[in-house]
Amino acid sequence: MFNSKDFLVNTAPLKCNQSTAPVVVPLTVTSTTSVNYTSKKAATVEDKAPAVNIGPFGSCKLLNNNTCTPQPQEWLKFKEDVFHESKNAITKNSCIMCSIGGIITPDDSGQ
Repeated sequence: MFNSKDFLVNTAPLKCNQSTAPVVVPLTVTSTTSVNYTSKKAATVEDKAPAVNIGPFGSCKLLNNNTCTPQPQEWLKFKEDVFHESKNAITKNSCIMCSIGGIITPDDSGQ
């Protein structure tokens, strides 16, 4: 059974497997306004814009340790049967690929 605590919310900590240091970046939710868990806005597959929803993770191994400039693509492993304001919900099991080559994953749901 799925637990509502698994849904990502605003400030959910994200990490990238290609960051040179264990940097955690908060997810900034802009796709919803009225769906909340623990008084935080619920995240959806639309929360993927670089520098808006997902910030830099320090230095990138794939860029010769130069500054990370995340280029998130599409969220994977989202909830196909749960929608927040008509957009698929993302959970702590979701991930998003960076076009540079990293995999961005939640450290936890942020709840």
